[in-house]
Amino acid sequence: MTDATEWVNDIHRGDARDVLGEMPESSVHSVVTSPPYYGLRDYGEDDQIGLEESLNQYVEELVTVGEEIRHVLRPDGSWWLNLGDSFENKQKLLVPHRVATALQDAGWVVRADCIWAKPDSMPHPVKDRLRETKEFIFHLSPSADYWFDLDAVREPHAESSLERAKRPYQGVKTQESGHHPGRDDESGVHNFDSPVHENGKNPGDVFQVPVSSFPDAHFAVYPEELVETPIKATVPPTTCAVCGTPYERTTREVPVWEADRSAIERPQLRRALERADDADLTAEHFEAIRTVGFNDAGYAEATASGFDDVDDETAALARESKDVLGGYFREFCGAATETTGWEQACDCPTVGDYTEPGIVLDPFAGAGTTALVAKRLGRRFVGVELNPDFVAMAQRRVGVDVDEPDRLLDDGETHLAAFADGGARGRLNE
Repeated sequence: MTDATEWVNDIHRGDARDVLGEMPESSVHSVVTSPPYYGLRDYGEDDQIGLEESLNQYVEELVTVGEEIRHVLRPDGSWWLNLGDSFENKQKLLVPHRVATALQDAGWVVRADCIWAKPDSMPHPVKDRLRETKEFIFHLSPSADYWFDLDAVREPHAESSLERAKRPYQGVKTQESGHHPGRDDESGVHNFDSPVHENGKNPGDVFQVPVSSFPDAHFAVYPEELVETPIKATVPPTTCAVCGTPYERTTREVPVWEADRSAIERPQLRRALERADDADLTAEHFEAIRTVGFNDAGYAEATASGFDDVDDETAALARESKDVLGGYFREFCGAATETTGWEQACDCPTVGDYTEPGIVLDPFAGAGTTALVAKRLGRRFVGVELNPDFVAMAQRRVGVDVDEPDRLLDDGETHLAAFADGGARGRLNE
């Protein structure tokens, strides 16, 4: 990884197709961006993307941007690309997937086509089709082997999933990593000790995020919440300051009774812990519960262990616990994992804790949302923006030195909104 110190934590003015070629090779860990949509809006800059004469030209321009991104993105990096669709003569153009397919043909690995579902999308007067309430966010990578931290974005399981997980598994399990290319060992395939992961579920590929607004900006501003998951999952919080390799998360198993209670979201577990406290149950009781395993609702005979499979002392402690806890007995059968730190994954000689946060790039920085969220999450960022007014606005919003302060809006000024009604070609006949 080449040193990108002079580029990080700033918004740079210029055309992404030119500026990225000046950046060090393999210098960023992830790209999160939303380029101008096809035929939608004129941002007042010559050679801007989005106002091409044909859809094919637009797609070609984004493929060109992709080649420049490949130059600056690490081989283990990711690219998150937000695109909306357009219409022409009542024909939906399927722009997002045309772009994704072209990028796939250019060698990019398309890992997901996530949906941004907008619960508060703007009303639309159209009467002969369903109104648009979504956009797409594609997760791409330059190779099949890339850094991804699922634990950073897990969500709480639904109550029904947790209840179902207590039942004995009836299917056929496979721990062969060969069925899952890119995963080196069994732990990368699944946790087969439980049908659900103890730290939460994979959040899925539908982002339910309300539309955001930023009063100083053009209205095409994506919300901060939308970019949190991509940044948390693919921009490592700790990297080698020499080569940029992401550090790996180190964890330890934590029994539920030792977990941080302020972080427990499941009400049943909170109530179970309260009952255990009231009855002065000890760690020996909890260990006995885990040894016996789930023993409720008639499932005991099918579980790996039960009261008949343990010694008398363990069985007595477990029965004493069950008398106190009732149906909450099951809450102590599981465990969670907590992060204990981050471990160096490269062979670089380092002195002390010589690390840096990962870097996220937004080559169409706009109002600076990607940079703002990256800064809040403790990551480094690089923004590139063609429009000088937007550069100044993003720099102020993110809290870095503004190169051209005269371009900032004074209170009550709205001149950037003048761009909102331009470039509507292709939108008139939806």
